[in-house]
Amino acid sequence: MGKKWYAFTFLIFIFLMPVLHAVFKDLEFSELENRNLAKRPVLQVEKALDGSFGKEVEAYLADQFPFRNQFLSLKLYTDFAIGKRESNGVFIGKEGRLLQDFKRPDLELLEKNARYINDFAEEIKTWFLLAPTATSIYKECLPAFASPYDEELYLEQVKEALSEKIAFVDTVGDLKEHKGEPIYYKTDHHWTTLGAFYAYQSLCRKMGIAPQELEDFRIERVSESFYGSLYSQGNITFAKPDTVEVFYPKEADGVQVENMADGTVSDSLYAMEYLDKKDKYSLFLNQNQPLLVIRSLAGNGKKLMMIKDSYANCLIPFLTAHFEEIHVLDLRYLNFSVREYALQNGIEEALLLYNVQNFAGDTRLSLLK
Repeated sequence: MGKKWYAFTFLIFIFLMPVLHAVFKDLEFSELENRNLAKRPVLQVEKALDGSFGKEVEAYLADQFPFRNQFLSLKLYTDFAIGKRESNGVFIGKEGRLLQDFKRPDLELLEKNARYINDFAEEIKTWFLLAPTATSIYKECLPAFASPYDEELYLEQVKEALSEKIAFVDTVGDLKEHKGEPIYYKTDHHWTTLGAFYAYQSLCRKMGIAPQELEDFRIERVSESFYGSLYSQGNITFAKPDTVEVFYPKEADGVQVENMADGTVSDSLYAMEYLDKKDKYSLFLNQNQPLLVIRSLAGNGKKLMMIKDSYANCLIPFLTAHFEEIHVLDLRYLNFSVREYALQNGIEEALLLYNVQNFAGDTRLSLLK
């Protein structure tokens, strides 16, 4: 009876799936995973012969599986119930924190990138802010079995590889001092605006600039429903949403943001339309753009070139009070010599700002040559 029942159930499942696929409309985008889903493949002779059609069918069936999100949630709850605290490279930590795993970095790549940065600093005055992630600041929240590579060790390895001409901005101590405050999102890999603010203050002290204080800003909570990248990566459906804040200077500081890729000009550092979308962090600087030129009313003639990843997006607004012109470069989307760009635009100071884990895998710093 048992074997017959299993066979009967299997047959129902096999015949029911095509019916469900026909009844339910295919989805284009997964809000849970923050990615586009596979579309129904079109049979072509070439694809059938080289095997790629079968792979497309497999991806399509996996992505368009009826009640897929519900099954993903059920699997996660089951894993959690039996003690598993990791999902797709995301640790489910204490205090509701989702934390990144940090695999052993490629130290040969570090040496290569350090040479690019060192050579660049021979001609351009350079600061380097390498931000730790929440995995480092909140080590005590990691599950007992978790053993990511030590970010602070990697920070020391980076510092040792850099020349003395580079001013290395160490934010670990300042961020740990404020770890009782919401300085990192719990569902996303970025620091919050408050975390970026404390890093900005560390940077200013290193630059010899008097930083602004919290009381100089009007802090507005713009969202209480942000589910970030780690929520999507790990499909952590039971995570609670984060809050997103924007810091507005109490004294007006008009800005002009020119997007050199598409020629558009804006008078705001924030794209509020992203508050109606899942990726709410993209409100800062309107996502990652290849090249932005930000002009402010600082009136001091100072120019800064920012070479960065997305960690910089919510920190840059603080710097508009100190630099009349900020050139923001994301090397992931560029293909020209950064050094030549600096010389052509009369830029004598540069800031590299990355988070530890992004920098560890960066392969675009050759553009500094």
